Amino acid sequence: MALGQNRGHRALVLFDVRWLYEKERYCDFSDSLAQWCTFNYYKGIQGHCAYNRTEGCRLKEHPGKPGRRILNIAYTPDDTLVIDNRGAVWNFPALRKGSVTVSLRLPEKSQEATMLLNDRWFNPCDTVARYFAPVATGLSRSALGIEDAGWHEVKISWDLDKTDGGVALYVDGKRKKKRLPLHCTPSQAGLSYLHFISGNIPDEQGIDIEWVKAESTAR
Repeated sequence: MALGQNRGHRALVLFDVRWLYEKERYCDFSDSLAQWCTFNYYKGIQGHCAYNRTEGCRLKEHPGKPGRRILNIAYTPDDTLVIDNRGAVWNFPALRKGSVTVSLRLPEKSQEATMLLNDRWFNPCDTVARYFAPVATGLSRSALGIEDAGWHEVKISWDLDKTDGGVALYVDGKRKKKRLPLHCTPSQAGLSYLHFISGNIPDEQGIDIEWVKAESTAR
């Protein structure tokens, strides 16, 4: 449909309206990175008006399930890039009251990354995103209270209709005592983006993501 007209030019957008009524989304990377944005930008603009993109975060083989692949979040220094932090962004239905659950593992020497929940899209490698994200938590053994390299489920739940945002953090079904603060002012539509971004310490192991799930908890 035509959304507008400006000096004789029209903008056309294709949109599946069924997405507006969805209440959940799940990804286990069986469709590779089709649901994700994971790119970085090369320095310099050559031949056109934008930076060239390159592969950022990558998939790797699942260590315990042959044929399965998982997402790896790891920082590798690269001075050919505008920003060399590595990130991954996933869109889910906008939810004012909902939860996001992540199955992850933290190898012993992996470096801390950050998990953000946002109400808008940011470039995967954009380190400014954390300052605009309503919800953020560090992903490390100390931050999550994890002591081994096994798979663990980390869940963030929220209710934006509560005064404090109703944000809670769970690890393997157990609620952490420390509540996550609600930063900024979220949009009326609710949270709709999951964003992982690495730190700036070289990391040969990285953090592994097995699957992610977002779902409405509204009744």
